Amino acid sequence: MKNKYIPKYNKHEEKFEKLKSEIEEKFQKECSFNPKINTNFQSNKDKAESKDDLYKRLSTPKIVEIQKRQKENELIELKKLSEVCTFKPKISDNNTNYQKKINTVGEVLPEDSNAERVQDRLLRYAEEIKEKKEKLKQENQENLSKKYSFNPEINETSKQLMLKYGNTPLHERVQ
Repeated sequence: MKNKYIPKYNKHEEKFEKLKSEIEEKFQKECSFNPKINTNFQSNKDKAESKDDLYKRLSTPKIVEIQKRQKENELIELKKLSEVCTFKPKISDNNTNYQKKINTVGEVLPEDSNAERVQDRLLRYAEEIKEKKEKLKQENQENLSKKYSFNPEINETSKQLMLKYGNTPLHERVQ
C-alpha cells in the first residue's frame, strides 16, 4: 500500500478551500469584461497568398515599396488637380516664335545678330576670373620665394638619403 498524504490538520484544508472560493467569487465580480469577437473577420487563410508572391514581396526592399506608394499618391494628387484646374490657355504660333527670341534673362535678341546666351557669357566670365586668380597666386608665390631666399647647406649623406626616400612620411621610412 502506497503512502498517501493525509493532512493532519483538516481545518487548514477547509480554510484553504474557503479562501479559494472567495477569491474566485471576487474575481468573477470584478473581472466582468467579455471581449466582443468579430465574426466577420477574414483570416489570412482566406487571402491565401502563393509562396512565390510571398517570397517576392518579402525580398523587395522597403525603399522600393515606399517609392511606389509615393508615386501612386502623386498620381492621385495630379488627377485631383487636373479635375479642379481645367483652364488651359491657347498660345498662338506668333507667341512661341517670340519666346524663342527672348534671352534667358529677358532681353530680346535681334533676329540677325549672333548674340551669345547668358549662360555662355557667364561661363566665359567665370573662366576669366579663375585665370586671374591663378596668375595672382603664382605671382604671390614668386614674391615669397624671392623674399625668403634661404637655402640650407646639405652634406652628401643627407642628399643621398633625400634621393633615396624623397618626401615619404617618417612612419613609412622607419621599419
